[in-house]
Amino acid sequence: MTDGATGAGPGSVRFTVAPTDGASRTGTLVVAGHPFTVTQSAGCSYHVEPLSVAVPPGGGSLAVTVQAAPGCTWTAASQTAWINLAGASSGSGSGTVSFLAAASTGAARTGTVTVAGQTVTMIQGQGCSFAIAPESQAVPAPGGTGTVSISAGAGCAWTATSNVNWITVTGGDRGTGNGTAQFSVAATDGPARTGTLTMAAPGIVIVPESSGTGNGKVNYVVLSNPGPPRQGTITVDGQAFTVNQSGM
Repeated sequence: MTDGATGAGPGSVRFTVAPTDGASRTGTLVVAGHPFTVTQSAGCSYHVEPLSVAVPPGGGSLAVTVQAAPGCTWTAASQTAWINLAGASSGSGSGTVSFLAAASTGAARTGTVTVAGQTVTMIQGQGCSFAIAPESQAVPAPGGTGTVSISAGAGCAWTATSNVNWITVTGGDRGTGNGTAQFSVAATDGPARTGTLTMAAPGIVIVPESSGTGNGKVNYVVLSNPGPPRQGTITVDGQAFTVNQSGM
């Protein structure tokens, strides 16, 4: 009450209502013996984290937390077929939302869920399987060339790298789906030697967008490296961003 707490005859009563960051609420003023009801709408705010989640190719359980005042209600839903709610689809106050992501057998993919009105992006690395033929090749001392066939699902990205300087990948150092990689072996005048080409090992995958306007961000996934250390580059509007990955 700011004015008019008491009076005689006609008059007015002035009052103020404090702000709220919680659920809607109701209060009562009694004026000249009559109740006067004041209803204040909700002033809830929500903090959701994380807003992006890295999902392993094998899928699994994921959790997103919500911070809100007691009484502030919210809902959660998935907009992606391979992500499902694993618990309640609504809550009140602070809480946790659980999701279950399916395993992937294909290319990297991105999905979204909505929690308390905010979009959470789920980025899953590719779960592709690969096969190569042949798996080995004998090369004479004067050197030679060879071709390896790579079998992979549509959208499954791969690279081909050498672990020694006398074997060079001359073609097909990267690709998507089925393809071939060509290599050459330098001549030797020394003892027998063995080198390795690592085929169908995916490196860096950009998901899901490759362009934009104004401020933004680039989401990428660096997948497992079964071979020697390697280096990759992401070029954004002409500027190079280098990623160094250790070997197994």
